[in-house]
Amino acid sequence: MPFKEVLREVKFKEGDDWSRKKIELTRKKLKRLDVFKTVQIQPYQMSKNVGEKPIILSLVDDDPIELRLRAGYFITSKNIIQLKNQSTPKIGSSLIFKNPLNKADRLSFDFDWTQLNVK
Repeated sequence: MPFKEVLREVKFKEGDDWSRKKIELTRKKLKRLDVFKTVQIQPYQMSKNVGEKPIILSLVDDDPIELRLRAGYFITSKNIIQLKNQSTPKIGSSLIFKNPLNKADRLSFDFDWTQLNVK
């Protein structure tokens, strides 16, 4: 992902006062993009300058392709007596391509199957 795209999510600028809130907001926004496995923001401890504290931003790319499977039971009635007649198994899957255009985007294909109970 281009550094310019990452900087768009950073909520503090060079020379700003230390703000834990801005750093945490930046971490949350970068994590919410869902293209990084880990996001760490920390001060550089070896800095000799007392007035300024450089920030280290560590990003680890997530897997570019993800497959999710799901299974369950779909209940269509609140009446316990009709529960067996108006319930059905349900399965599904999603194939997700993360960051295909290198702009923190995603492409997802979803599939769901439910058995019809026609009586």
